[in-house]
Order: sequence, then C-alpha cells, then structure tokens
Amino acid sequence: MSTERVNDALHQIGLALDESSAHAVEIMTKYVQREPEENEIFACMELWWEQDYSLGYNRFFVTDVNGEQVLVTKWDETALGHSLVPGILNYFDNYYQNMSRETEFTEAESMELSDNLERTLLGWMAHCWRVAGGEQTKLPTYFCFEKEYKVRDLMTGEIMSEEEAARKLGYNATVSLN
Repeated sequence: MSTERVNDALHQIGLALDESSAHAVEIMTKYVQREPEENEIFACMELWWEQDYSLGYNRFFVTDVNGEQVLVTKWDETALGHSLVPGILNYFDNYYQNMSRETEFTEAESMELSDNLERTLLGWMAHCWRVAGGEQTKLPTYFCFEKEYKVRDLMTGEIMSEEEAARKLGYNATVSLN
C-alpha cells in the first residue's frame, strides 16, 4: 500500500515528466528518424536516472569475429549532461536540501518510490518515443536505465538481455567484452 508521502513524491515527479514531455519528444525524434548504419541491428535509449536524468543512445552492431557473431555497442553521449527531466532534479534537490529525520523516507518508502519511479519512467519514455514516431522507426529501439545490461521493449515493456534482444531479431550474437 502506498504511503501518502510516496504518492505525493510520485505526483510531483509526474508533473515534472508532463512538463518535460515536449523536450523529450524533440530529442527522441532525431534518433527515431535516423537511418541505421551497416550491421546495426537495434538501439537503446539509456536514461541516467540516478544522476542528471540525461539521455544516452547506444547503438548495437553485429560483427563477425573468427566466424562467430559478436554484438558490439557504440555509445552516443551527445545528450548526456543535459537533463531530459530537469523538474525531477529540482524535486530531489529540494528534498535533500530540506531533509530531516522527520522528512526522510523510510527504507520501505524509498524502495516503494524507486520501484514506482522505475515503472513511471518506463511508461513516460515509451509514451514520448511513440509521440516521436517510434512505432515507425527503421531500427528496433529499446530503453534501459544507466549502466544496466537489460533492455526494455518500448512497445511491450518486456525486459530482456542485450543478447536476447539480438536473438529476437534473428541473430545469435554474444556480447563483446571490449
């Protein structure tokens, strides 16, 4: 059962997401409309949610290494450092500046907020991706949280490994450790 404080936090975060939707759609549109490069099989929008809420864009390629398919990642960090959702940063800055023993989230509240925030961010990213034209993209695009080696299908919300995403597209590639 949600606590009033968690619900209030999620409400404030929801307002920040609503306020940032047009900006996010504008950024995502350039990725959604781009032509894939040779051997590029999918991409992943990576949200740096525990830092500055900026967006990374990871491109995944299949290459042949000694007769084996290898999945190689190229990172595009052009959007990093520019918050996709500055209102969330403001909310958490304000929370931490005014935190006291009485206002600090309990461990249970923190876990509840984190779980709900993850679902909320996935739904918001998927919505913005659709508005940006994501359903017509020429390249399957997934979503992940920073430094996570799982991707989420923006159409279904299904969570899978990067290798599983490649297999879903017909490739039996292993992830490159380079």
